[in-house]
Amino acid sequence: MSFRNILTVLLISFIVLPSCDDLLTVEDPQSYADEDLNREEAIPAVANGVLGEFYTSLDDFILVTALLSDEYQHTGTWNDWDQISTGKVRPGIANGSSDAAFDELLSVRWAAEDAERRIEEVLGNEAESSEYYVQVKIVKAFANLIVAMGYAEAPADAGGEALRDIELIEQRAIPQLSEAIQLAQSGGFTNWERLATAGRARANLMAGNYPDALTDAQNIPDGYIHEANYSVSTGNQQNSIVALTHWDNNRAGGLYNGWWNQVDIDGGSLIDPYTNELDSRVPIRYEDGEFGVDGSTPHYSEMKYTGLGDDIRLTHWQEMRLIEAEVYYEAEQYINALNRVNEVRTAAGLTAHTMPTDQSEIMDYILHERFAEMFLEGHRLNDLNRFNLILDKLGPNRAVKLPISINEVNANSNISFPRDVPGTS
Repeated sequence: MSFRNILTVLLISFIVLPSCDDLLTVEDPQSYADEDLNREEAIPAVANGVLGEFYTSLDDFILVTALLSDEYQHTGTWNDWDQISTGKVRPGIANGSSDAAFDELLSVRWAAEDAERRIEEVLGNEAESSEYYVQVKIVKAFANLIVAMGYAEAPADAGGEALRDIELIEQRAIPQLSEAIQLAQSGGFTNWERLATAGRARANLMAGNYPDALTDAQNIPDGYIHEANYSVSTGNQQNSIVALTHWDNNRAGGLYNGWWNQVDIDGGSLIDPYTNELDSRVPIRYEDGEFGVDGSTPHYSEMKYTGLGDDIRLTHWQEMRLIEAEVYYEAEQYINALNRVNEVRTAAGLTAHTMPTDQSEIMDYILHERFAEMFLEGHRLNDLNRFNLILDKLGPNRAVKLPISINEVNANSNISFPRDVPGTS
């Protein structure tokens, strides 16, 4: 999306963020020229527009990765979703939904880079002390991080060669988040510093940089949360998970059938497999005889998000404690690992685990806590891929991640088909 369009979205629909007194307003945003954005008073609108576009891409990403994982299955009639849900999505085969989510995230990344340039041109040496400069740098880094979580590869730069997911993390997301952290610290922008630090904790975990992941996660206090904001104002700003899969809207997707026997229908939630307690973090609605829009597949509806304007957690303190748990487990500090898991469980109202006889079971605890705590937040596919669980959970011959967008390949002379990524289970 061009910056002219981003600004138009911002001004017409007031985007998805709290208002700012100094947000740029014009009588006719359709006629607002690109060069007019290179003004100091336009910087808030540009930066917040980029952040808003990132938020509106996140729910689309969550949906396609949920369908490829064991969170969701297709219960509608869309070929694109069926292709993803059955694991048949492949590089070189167009898939409107998977390709669109990829294209949106790369568009966000370009918009953030363009915003950086504009702020540097307008503010000169003072750019690095601008909160909006820090903000767009964090958006750029998170766009790279989110792409790497769901897609097997992506170009690191516009028109450049594709990097594998971990390479994108190591060469782009981590350095970019580190730079943003330093700038946020210098400027005293605590909220942005915490968001960048939480993002780097996740990135370091994915890259296997366990000591660094632990340090970053420990710097995020209990109670921290950063949400992506949504709105009922326009379709672009609505929570797509609700719009496309909730029982009261379009029932095109629902809980994966492998979880159906663990749903307490009367209690309206998943049953914790270790204690048989209701787990309110995975609220599910199902009524006998209720089908998806395909008319044949039972529809187990998510109830985590119920309104078209419901926000989605981008990151939070529970994710950080579970990162700590995983790092401690890898270091064979099993008591510490279990304690972190139990902090999250206690906050969710569940009985704490006791130390198992077989300490390897602690990793099973961690992975299930990540599934339940971060249900429909975009993590599950990445977790199944990281631990080579696609085959065990979903079966053979499935794509283990989403392929690069066919639109990107067609537009990028440095990338071509055929390609051998992602692999299959």
